[in-house]
Order: sequence, then C-alpha cells, then structure tokens
Amino acid sequence: MAIFKPIHGQMRGRIGANVWSHNKGGDYVRVGTAPTNPNTVRQQEARSYLGDLAQAWTTVLTSAQRGNWKTYAQNHPVENALGQEIYLTGLNWYVKINARLWDTGDALLTNPPVGGGPGALTTLSIDVSAATTIDVTYTAALGAAERMQLWSSLPGSAGASPNFKQCRLVGYSAQAAASPIAFTSPFGIQSGDTVVVFAAILDDEGLIGPYLSADDTADY
Repeated sequence: MAIFKPIHGQMRGRIGANVWSHNKGGDYVRVGTAPTNPNTVRQQEARSYLGDLAQAWTTVLTSAQRGNWKTYAQNHPVENALGQEIYLTGLNWYVKINARLWDTGDALLTNPPVGGGPGALTTLSIDVSAATTIDVTYTAALGAAERMQLWSSLPGSAGASPNFKQCRLVGYSAQAAASPIAFTSPFGIQSGDTVVVFAAILDDEGLIGPYLSADDTADY
C-alpha cells in the first residue's frame, strides 16, 4: 500500500491492477487482490460476535456511555500500517476492546478502559515440543487479571522471516498462567519446520501490551 496526493480531487475504484481509495489516514493506492472467504468456524464465530457488538452499541449502551467511548477515541490515536497517527471512532474502540474480551470470556465493558494497559513481556522463548504443541517460556509474571495472547506463523523454512500480519491467532492463556505455557498450534508442525510467534499481555480491560517475538525450529 502507498500514500499518494491526487492532483485532481479524490480518486476511487480500480484502474488496471490498482485500487484507489481513501480512509482516515488519507488517500492511498494498493494492489487489487481477489478476496478469499474460507468461511471457517472461527470466521463465523467472529462475524457473529462482531455483529452483536455493533448492535449493542445502539441497543445496550446509553448515550452517555457512547459519548465516553467517543472521548476515549479522541484521546487515544493509533498508528496505521504506514506509520501514520490516525483516530478511530468510539464504535471502533468499543468493538475492538470488547471483541478481545468476548474471545477470552472476560466481562464486556460498557464504558472505556480506565487503566493504562499492561506492561511488556521482558523475555520470550518457545519450544515446539510436539506436532501441535508450542511451549512458551517468558518473564515477567502475569498479573492476577492478565493473560498471554499468542500469534503464530505458518511452519516454514529456517530462512523465512514472517511478520505479525502473516500470523494467525493461536489463543489466550488462563489468567495469571505461570511460565511455561503450552499452546496448541492451529498448524501441524513437522520436525525441521521453523515457527515464529508474537506474544503480548492482555488485561481484563481488553488492552494489549507491546508484542515480543520468538522462534524455534522443531526437533521433537
């Protein structure tokens, strides 16, 4: 994706292999790709609760609560994929935070977080101990209401260097889980495969700390 400054107003739509559009970060152009839709069970569940949260924004939250989320959004800019500072809407933040809490089974929030979010992991290492098992060793200890969130790349060759956007969510630990934690990989990992993971601490307000990465070549 690239940013551009159109000379004659705003451009929209597909020209050849490029798609021109606009979002909160400004005008941009990207290579057009055909969307895929495997419609997995995980995707169906995600679509269901995202739809429920969007509906709850108008049917469950009060006007004052929606105003609180809008204020939170104005005070908490985020960085997009191009490193630009952008502002989400109150609805965006409400869904973003509560989707994580829904996923973990923690209580949903009707008002925005009041804390500053969890701290960072100090160290992180992994060991692929079986075809679908990733043992994660880490410091510092999780707090009483904190979980670890783990993402994993597809198993690949030792020379590969996948980034976060190429990873799939593996899942969450129990609250205050002690190191090491055994996660079940969504992929079958063969001996000799290299796996890259990204992990962060998630608190009970749906806020996530900085991600730390680690990798291991399976030799079980």
